[in-house]
Amino acid sequence: MPLPAAILPPSAAIVVFIVFLTLVPVGTALLFPASTSLVSQRVPRMSWAGDGSAADAAGIASIVGPVGATFAFDQFGHGVPFLIAALVVAVAGRMAFRERPDQPVAATA
Repeated sequence: MPLPAAILPPSAAIVVFIVFLTLVPVGTALLFPASTSLVSQRVPRMSWAGDGSAADAAGIASIVGPVGATFAFDQFGHGVPFLIAALVVAVAGRMAFRERPDQPVAATA
């Protein structure tokens, strides 16, 4: 999101920033069902802990993320929170793409 301000004039940069900013909730809406699905695939069928764990992690992240980003902004500079966010997304993406669907069990007769 900060990239347009570095390469575009201010009037165009704000328009591009607003477009990128509107994509954030869309990405969140698309990501939540996928991450919940990944958690539910790894939790035993009769356990409700998977859904609760995903909700707990989301709740904690919604507090720690903004507070941590504000601290990083204040202590290290205005670009650091974006770099941290990129690192978190890269790690999460790596973990998500390492997951493979369960292999079907061959029927034995």
